[in-house]
Amino acid sequence: MDLNEILEEVISDIEIRGAQTDAKIEVRNLPHIQANKSQMRHLFQNLITNAIKFSPSGSKVEIHTAKVQEHKHPYASIRVVDHGKGIDPAFLPNIF
Repeated sequence: MDLNEILEEVISDIEIRGAQTDAKIEVRNLPHIQANKSQMRHLFQNLITNAIKFSPSGSKVEIHTAKVQEHKHPYASIRVVDHGKGIDPAFLPNIF
């Protein structure tokens, strides 16, 4: 599946529901991968919605491929970068 297509759908949904506000979402060259489309859609929707929700008004949310490995079991590392204050380190064990 093409992750760029999934992200376009998610971004369109967020805009339609009015959740985007004035955030600028920048997507850069995501790969084709083997995955469950509905799970990837749900994952991106949660990540983007949270990035927008917890970032300053008008800030940029970036989504791009950080790394693609072509080994025995290929994988892609996707980064969602926002400019929010982040998660208090004391809560990280409970979240991740």
